[in-house]
Amino acid sequence: MKQSEVANRLGSEWDRPDGVFARLRVGEFNAAGATRVLSLLASLELGEAEALERDLARQLWYLPLFCQWQGERVAEERGDVDALEAFITKVTNALEEKIGVP
Repeated sequence: MKQSEVANRLGSEWDRPDGVFARLRVGEFNAAGATRVLSLLASLELGEAEALERDLARQLWYLPLFCQWQGERVAEERGDVDALEAFITKVTNALEEKIGVP
């Protein structure tokens, strides 16, 4: 999937009522939304020499940080903190696979 399409779909996860990031803001881990995000990351097509588009780069670096910050909120709401932590690990691994590490 092209970068712009992945960026648009990731962006919708912040706005749609069942979006994984929208739900995390209120302390709820949404497993279906997490699966959508992981599928999006897996579908991202990057060429060897291709630079990341700004909007996509902005979203990708923020994903694990935002999710980590919401852990306490999920715990306060008695949400599935273990599933959230597993999601954070999977997102981090997917990002390492797609864009590498410094």
